[in-house]
Amino acid sequence: MIYKSTPIYTFLFVFPPASYGAFFDKDIHLLTIQNGLADNTVNCIYKDWDGFMWFGSENGISRYDGKNIRNFGKEKIYLSISEITEISDYCMGIVANYFLSCFNRKTETFIPIVNAADSSAVRALHLLSAENDFLWVLTDKKLILYKQTEIYDKRGRVASIVLRMEKEYTYLLEEDGERFSVFLLFFG
Repeated sequence: MIYKSTPIYTFLFVFPPASYGAFFDKDIHLLTIQNGLADNTVNCIYKDWDGFMWFGSENGISRYDGKNIRNFGKEKIYLSISEITEISDYCMGIVANYFLSCFNRKTETFIPIVNAADSSAVRALHLLSAENDFLWVLTDKKLILYKQTEIYDKRGRVASIVLRMEKEYTYLLEEDGERFSVFLLFFG
């Protein structure tokens, strides 16, 4: 008896009846290069505080407002965007070509992010914005907590972001060199 009813329970668990039409009731839009997307290969998607959808692709970033797409990139520089997240009121943290950069949403320009210790570019695989202007950055071998400081120009616009290392965790790889996963929990 148990074996005869198991397939029915499995079917109802895997495919609950209430969800059949829920997916198709949503308004779905297919976005491609033909619609204006920077590239058909999308590596990451982020929805910002203003409701814009941001797509990181092999050819820069695209902003979608529900109707129109606007593309941003650096001239003559190949930008493969692998991660997007907000790091301040105006700045989107961007991981491009394994380096951290910033896109100023207000001026619609890319802004450099540099290490306070030596003014070098900041290498990154992943990033996570934390409270009070802190930023977690994961590299191939380290997890680093940075304090970010925005540097303003004479017109009061953010000209660059300087990161000062607060904590660094190394030896995150296992002995055999396999990659690892890190889960960070922030408690308010």
